[in-house]
Amino acid sequence: VRTPRPERPLNQATILDVVGSRVYFTADDGAHGVELWKTDGNPAATQLVADLTPGPGGSDVVFGQPSGDGLYFVARVAGVPDILWHTRGTAASTFPIAGTSDVFGGLAFRGGLFWVAEPAEGVSALAWNDGTTDGTRILFQGARAPSSSPAGFVATPKGLLFVADDGVHGGEVWRTDGRRSGTRLLADLMPSNDGLLPRLFSSRDGVFISTVDFALGEGQTVQWSDGGSEPPRLLLRYPELSYAQGFVETGAGTSFFLERGNSGSGLELWGSDGTVSGTGSLAVIDPDPEPSHQIFATAGPEPGIATFLFQVNTSTIDRPSALFETDGTSGGTRELGRPAFIDNSTTVLGLVSAAGQSFLLLLDYGSQSASKLWVSDGTAAGTRELFRIDNPFGHSFISDLVPAGDRLYFIGDEASGGRELWVTDGTVEGTARVANIAPGSAGSAPSDLFAFGNRLFFGADDGAHGRELWVTDGTAAGTRQIEIRPGPRGSYPQAFAAIGDHVVFAADDGVHGLEMWESDGTTAGTRLVADVMPGPLGSCPAGFTAFGADLFFSAGRPNVGYELFRVPMSILDAQSQNQEARR
Repeated sequence: VRTPRPERPLNQATILDVVGSRVYFTADDGAHGVELWKTDGNPAATQLVADLTPGPGGSDVVFGQPSGDGLYFVARVAGVPDILWHTRGTAASTFPIAGTSDVFGGLAFRGGLFWVAEPAEGVSALAWNDGTTDGTRILFQGARAPSSSPAGFVATPKGLLFVADDGVHGGEVWRTDGRRSGTRLLADLMPSNDGLLPRLFSSRDGVFISTVDFALGEGQTVQWSDGGSEPPRLLLRYPELSYAQGFVETGAGTSFFLERGNSGSGLELWGSDGTVSGTGSLAVIDPDPEPSHQIFATAGPEPGIATFLFQVNTSTIDRPSALFETDGTSGGTRELGRPAFIDNSTTVLGLVSAAGQSFLLLLDYGSQSASKLWVSDGTAAGTRELFRIDNPFGHSFISDLVPAGDRLYFIGDEASGGRELWVTDGTVEGTARVANIAPGSAGSAPSDLFAFGNRLFFGADDGAHGRELWVTDGTAAGTRQIEIRPGPRGSYPQAFAAIGDHVVFAADDGVHGLEMWESDGTTAGTRLVADVMPGPLGSCPAGFTAFGADLFFSAGRPNVGYELFRVPMSILDAQSQNQEARR
């Protein structure tokens, strides 16, 4: 689409939305900077709506929502952030709406706009505007509940560790023995509160804790805890270390990766058994710290072995990606090969080991882009392409690689069947769509894939019942729907976890809201476990983790926020009566 002045072509064009026959978009004509434009597709009707920031500086328009015959949009003008504006397509009808800083989202309704505002810190409000500069009203306002937002649960024999914010120490690692009196701060690992939330990684006998405190000269640390009440053991503290990543179990303990950007040693593979003396560098994976790189690590196809792929994200050096395996020792770390199918136009997006092989999810953005699934056993003869989707940017991508039993499940797509669940045993002949859940080209768009033994639990929409719970053994005959919410709305199953011989998850049956459910893979064995927030709103439980005789999880209640909850494990007995979770 051109303007009436061909000497000023439009650059950096981004479409906002449509109002009637007008398309509103932002663009730079070389004279006004990036500003708001409109068009009906004809050059003569392509016009600058308003030069909000006079001159070539331009304005940053970040949101557009049509309502009635006008358009609401958020623009950063003259250094003032997130101001809501309204226009009917002319400079005279374009005006800012007073008192609308910090605008989040928006919903058009009867010619006006609803949105969420923050009139003060910690206060959330529902605002409404009728399309006039002074027509804004606050319809509802309330302070947010002071949530500790527990997450990252890891159970050990000595205690349950998790990350939470008590409002005093910031996000730190906490420990509980299952009692209220036995729940306390493990240690104030980041006293400045200026860093990233601690990350917890389960190990054979405890938990590795990775912290980053930007205010401290020590920089990044790696610590270890056995889950007991003693402070965690400091293993590593180096100012030049980047984030520890890729924690994976091996025969000799736990392996992970560190980058020493300042010392010139590049990316290193480390191993640790949780002690200072048992923590050390196993191998230098990339001796050059300059080029950017990625690591994909997974439990290996054999017990005690970890597989990882080192990927260089540059086309300027002759050092292609390489596949490695390690048993956690220096002598047991070796390169399997440099796959020829990973070249300068290929990016690795995932790595999973299953059935004695390594499955790689690739994106080829060369002359003909493609999303690909390859398999490799470390040999040229055992390396091959299993599945591909050509032109994925105009179609869809392979995603969600999940091993279950001796097979790998993933989400694939084909023109005749749409986006559906696929399975592979590592051979081309054994790669196929599991079932055509939603007949036609749209597909059921499976989500939340969760392996439980040789079966897979997931959510999918068959076009008639909404997004519901499904379970499969990898065959069309063994794929069935478990309808939790009758009708077309769906229950949206999510946050799956394996607790003993049960699968626990969150779902909404339309009566209790999003609450905790369990299933054994049958309709009769699927039921509501606990209604933490009575009524239709739901507590949105997540992070289900077993410790001792209890099941712990995070859930929310009005005026309480998201906190730590527990229910006795006996509640998962299908014969027991439903009990309310106790906080």
